[in-house]
Amino acid sequence: MFCNKCNFENEGLAKNCMKCGNELEVNVEQPIQDINANENNLTNNNVVNSEPIPDQQVQSPTETKSVQETPPAETMQVNNQPTGSLNYFAFILAVLLKPITKMKEELHKFEDTKTALIFAGIIAGTTTVINLVRTIFSIVYVPSTPGLFGFGATEAHWDWNNLEMLNWGEAIFRNLLLYAGILGAIALVYYLAGLIIKKQPNFKRLLGVASISLIPTVIAVMILSPLIAIIYAPLGIIVSVIGAVYTLVLLIDSVNKELVLEDNDLKIYINVACLSILISSGYYIFMRIFFTISSDLGDLLDLFS
Repeated sequence: MFCNKCNFENEGLAKNCMKCGNELEVNVEQPIQDINANENNLTNNNVVNSEPIPDQQVQSPTETKSVQETPPAETMQVNNQPTGSLNYFAFILAVLLKPITKMKEELHKFEDTKTALIFAGIIAGTTTVINLVRTIFSIVYVPSTPGLFGFGATEAHWDWNNLEMLNWGEAIFRNLLLYAGILGAIALVYYLAGLIIKKQPNFKRLLGVASISLIPTVIAVMILSPLIAIIYAPLGIIVSVIGAVYTLVLLIDSVNKELVLEDNDLKIYINVACLSILISSGYYIFMRIFFTISSDLGDLLDLFS
């Protein structure tokens, strides 16, 4: 609003001139002039604000998006961890307590070749060591004999000289290859079955499944059963059966999920075929080894007769 006396432009709806103090007269044309003046001010402000921004302050939409999507440092460190980082012994214990849950969480780490081979080696090596300890115990420990009418009776004792009869290379390396071969055979049979039904099986993951599934049998049959049998033999047999059934259930369930077998009939056909091949082959190998050992023991007894 302009002053009639000094022509000073006053802002807003002032009653007196801010320069000379003259009373301002409101006319009809004045608000229109104020509106036009305000529009001109807004236009000038937009022109000023549209001045080019220095290059270093301009961010393209892509750069802004990338900055917003950058995860925190802690998250990136977790995601960049290698897939093969696995605490093997803690994993074995966790599998016994929560097998399905733990396998679902950790099985992806077996996609790393090193992890799969190391874990299979741990299972095969542990089984070999346990079997070696049992073999040494059976050779060194001499049970008591009642004798005949009280004559010739002997007390139970340890005879460490009997270790000379033990073939260490055969007891260690043959058993190690045998147990490693069992794990590899299980993985290979199911891998081939997966190819036949046109799935995309992962041999390393299947090797991990085979290794994990064998854990209950190793613990039940080779550790718990002999100890319990000392107290009550039938109970030791029951423990062995539980371990074997545990292994089969765990193996079948894990393979069904790994090969994504959704058809129930297909699940039965695949598992029956694969387990039949594995059990038949295992039985044949076991009998060959059993008769070989029996023949060696017979030759050994003939030397003392």
